[in-house]
Amino acid sequence: MGKNVIYTIWLQHCIGYCNSRVNSIVNLFESSERVYRAGETELRMSGLFTPGQINKLLNKDLDNASRTLELAQKNDIGIITISSKDYPAMFRRIESPPLLFYIKGRLPDPSLFHVAIVGTRTPSALGARIAYDFARELAENKVVIISGGAEGIDMRSHMGAIAGGGNTVCVLGSGLNKPYPRGFEEERNEIIRHGAIISEYPPDFASSKFSFPDRNRLIAALSECTLVVEGNLGSGSLITAAKAVSQRKQLFAVPGGLDNAAAIGSNYLLSKGARAAVRSSDILDWYRTRRSPDDITPPPLTAKVIDDARNADFKRDAELQRYKNTGAASLDSLRGYEEIRDKERLVNEKQEPKPVAKKARSAVRTISGKNTEAQRKTSIRKEKTAIIHEKTDNTSSKMEKSTTRELSMLTNQALSVYHTISETPKSPEAISTELGIPVSDVMAALTELELYELTAVLGVDLYGPKTT
Repeated sequence: MGKNVIYTIWLQHCIGYCNSRVNSIVNLFESSERVYRAGETELRMSGLFTPGQINKLLNKDLDNASRTLELAQKNDIGIITISSKDYPAMFRRIESPPLLFYIKGRLPDPSLFHVAIVGTRTPSALGARIAYDFARELAENKVVIISGGAEGIDMRSHMGAIAGGGNTVCVLGSGLNKPYPRGFEEERNEIIRHGAIISEYPPDFASSKFSFPDRNRLIAALSECTLVVEGNLGSGSLITAAKAVSQRKQLFAVPGGLDNAAAIGSNYLLSKGARAAVRSSDILDWYRTRRSPDDITPPPLTAKVIDDARNADFKRDAELQRYKNTGAASLDSLRGYEEIRDKERLVNEKQEPKPVAKKARSAVRTISGKNTEAQRKTSIRKEKTAIIHEKTDNTSSKMEKSTTRELSMLTNQALSVYHTISETPKSPEAISTELGIPVSDVMAALTELELYELTAVLGVDLYGPKTT
């Protein structure tokens, strides 16, 4: 590893992951060490960093970077920086290339045809067999298979590539010491023997809901085309599909039967212009006959088209989840989303709405002999507020005693996040804005807090101190 590695690790810690300004930073400063040597004026005048990032960049302490480097070396994990000759050229072409990535194994010959195969974690038996057979047949034709190492379509694709005597690369959404999911150690060792496992995250980085979507851009980037086998509209495989299209990569999808719920996403992509792949030769023929690397399916298939479908599906899933949380007999019986959210918040806090005291009910009814709608809503609001305050009062003294030791063990960043959410629950984005740090750092801090049982999800994307 070159001398510049320690500075690149430090720089990545400062600016976060999936940063769209990496290419500009590299072009302007030429090396991570030069960023390290830069003063406040030079950093601000570059226009490439947020105020929060500049504050981090002015801290020249390399201890965290040194620990990360030592951890990688101790676990036989290689590090390839953006300035290395081994850094994949395909990464350099995307908007947000990783400053560095960690690796076990060896990247295959970059001159070979690379294909990403992605899909659901819970495929049908037919979908799992298709993924395996496609990967095996492509590997027999010297094609490198790229996927994400998840259970289901991903792992079947990796194993198919190995069975075909080819190479495969697994791109993780967590650190190499914390691979997800657990229970696939033998398969991952096979992947290392026949290719590589890589991650842009440090070895002990725990996955988050942001790290998986971010890593999908790298799966698409390493490949000349992407094949979606099965996946619903809200699945991560459609995120990879959107990344592939935004990177001007060809998108293929396997048609599925109308009775196969797992094929909704792939069928949707086909309806919007993705190429159909019913056999591996469909992909090989495209590769052999394409006129240029930019010979892809034209619009209307765009990243926005895919994202719009995914967002619509997420909204639908959220409505159903709220419905389940309320225990209502039907959606028609709900009075509106405000009431659904209130009930969901109570469920997430492990609080059940308490019945209104009889005296309180009768007091409301006796006003003018009727209970007006406005009075009813005011009464309900007060009841919910009282429930939450009662819960808080009973647990506050206990929390103060039980958290002292845990707080003393937190990193400074996790401690800052804890104090930020201690008064009012906040979303990761709100915490990021308030502290001036990347959302990825916020999620890492929240993960640390969860390990010490100091935080809890109090609503949709809201985090606060754990009260029980």
